[in-house]
Amino acid sequence: MKKINIKYFSLILFTFIFYLNMGISKYAQILFFQKTGNLINYSISYSAMAVSGALSFLISNNIKNFSIKKIIYIFIPIYTIGMILRVVPDSKIVAIISGIISGLGASVTLLAIRSWIYGLSDENPDDKHEIVSSRYTTMQFSIIISTILCGWLISWFNNTNNIYIFLILIAAAGMFLLIILGKSIKFDRIQTTNKSFLIVLPKNKKYGIELFISVVILGASSSILEPILPAVLRETGFNVTDTSYLMSLFGFITVTCSIIIPKFIKKFNSGFMFLICQLLVFFVVILYVLVFLNNKIQFIVTLSIVSACIAGFFILKEIMEYDMFPVNETVIFLGIAQSAFLTGDSLGAPIGTMILDEFGINYLLITYALLSLLSGITYYFLFNKFSNYYSSKKHST
Repeated sequence: MKKINIKYFSLILFTFIFYLNMGISKYAQILFFQKTGNLINYSISYSAMAVSGALSFLISNNIKNFSIKKIIYIFIPIYTIGMILRVVPDSKIVAIISGIISGLGASVTLLAIRSWIYGLSDENPDDKHEIVSSRYTTMQFSIIISTILCGWLISWFNNTNNIYIFLILIAAAGMFLLIILGKSIKFDRIQTTNKSFLIVLPKNKKYGIELFISVVILGASSSILEPILPAVLRETGFNVTDTSYLMSLFGFITVTCSIIIPKFIKKFNSGFMFLICQLLVFFVVILYVLVFLNNKIQFIVTLSIVSACIAGFFILKEIMEYDMFPVNETVIFLGIAQSAFLTGDSLGAPIGTMILDEFGINYLLITYALLSLLSGITYYFLFNKFSNYYSSKKHST
């Protein structure tokens, strides 16, 4: 990024604190639920959270009625309540309630963050790639810190239930820092030209439906493995400390690539690079299953390559969406994309958990590879279709 002004700093600091606490809570939750024999409840809660988050699809056009500060003041506390309920691992009802509340609070906040990013990108088109990619880069950096911190504390306190509960509660408390930070946000309202109260589809409804279907596949492909990766590593034979180190390694790889990719792709078509990333994931995962099965070193190498491609997946996806969505319907398309991704998310997590429990890691990896291939092809062609149709109505480039 060429220059970090106060608007950029507020965005980066906000996303860092948001994802740091989210990462601590998420990492502690999955290991806590696995330790107590309630991994299926984690999957149920994760799915409920994704389904609830998809409700942002229904209110996307009405977010213009809220300032970003107002969204923070309302929805961060809602998200915090859902996080606190994660200290109860053995109740399916509590898991569902926690997921619903968390999904609502987090999704509306995320939709505001992305709209904030698009506003800054329009104001500073020369820094477009860096601004759009900053959310994911900051998120990954936060995840590395949260993973190391959680792994160290869990090991220090001998993997007791109390340390998991402490981490979940301290992460929930940390979210309230965002309310204090919200007072300094300069970029205020989200702009949209539509005035109807409940607009959930763009003028071209066919394109809206096609986007939804395509992004559902993207969401499923991203969530079938990533949310349960700590459990996959434990299942492979790595202890809690090794799992934390490996998750940190994968996070470091992803962060490094997320810094490099925005500078590198300026000379290339973002849609084509996205397709290449997904094809690479497919080939390296299938190669591991067919040739290097049960080789721990090769498994780490494979996941390292996948981690690099994950950075490409999310950064290129966001740049593609910035380039392909028409400026006058950005919020509607963002709502569709976020809701579809969360819908796919809600399908991928339980499917991944079921495959891992019933059929093992190898079948999980094959499924992940096939979904990566399918999502890469479908979204690449949709990107080209959108780009051609909306070529005169896009954001500043």
